[in-house]
Amino acid sequence: MNMKKGYARFTFLMMIATFIVGTFFLNKYAQAKSRNEYRSGTLHAAHGEMKKGACQKCGMKNNCGCMKKKVSPIKKGGPRKRGMWDNVTGWFKGLFAAVTPTKVMEVSDEDQLNKLLKADKPVVVKFHAIWCSVCKSMKQHDNAMAEKYDGKVKFVQLDIDKSALKALTQRHGVKGVPTYLFYKNGKVIHRHVGKMSRDVYDRQVIALMKCGM
Repeated sequence: MNMKKGYARFTFLMMIATFIVGTFFLNKYAQAKSRNEYRSGTLHAAHGEMKKGACQKCGMKNNCGCMKKKVSPIKKGGPRKRGMWDNVTGWFKGLFAAVTPTKVMEVSDEDQLNKLLKADKPVVVKFHAIWCSVCKSMKQHDNAMAEKYDGKVKFVQLDIDKSALKALTQRHGVKGVPTYLFYKNGKVIHRHVGKMSRDVYDRQVIALMKCGM
């Protein structure tokens, strides 16, 4: 019995030690990645972050062609370093988002999207990418809008990195993520690129529903 208790205690301590060591190295990796992005100038304006040098997507300087807006220079000292607590909270947020049910449909091919656009309901199409931090932060707004306008507006999303959707992404002129296209009767009524607040999002959906009435 004592041996079993000792083994259980040892296993528990090893799990805690593994978690601490893993979080420490994740923190070091995040800091190194942040420094490399700052030095190489690959932070893109479409992600709502500061950048220096040319835009990675369109190659322009000072005025990013992807976002059609002026890019602010990087502040002295570079971007804020991610701490250990940021990694821990980010891991739990990702885990919670993965198990939370959503009414936003994931479109896998162009035929599926065309069927949705031919329906009577307005459709909000989100072009996103797994690596996009702003796309992840907008998930809670997407879910809230899909819940609020359930049965009135259809919310769908497409992963631009999927091979079956790359031609569709280029055809719609998507140069930055996230890109939102607001459809009604098969036509694009409004386009929004980048992050937006829930209030702005809500007004855009209401305007989409009232369009043509």
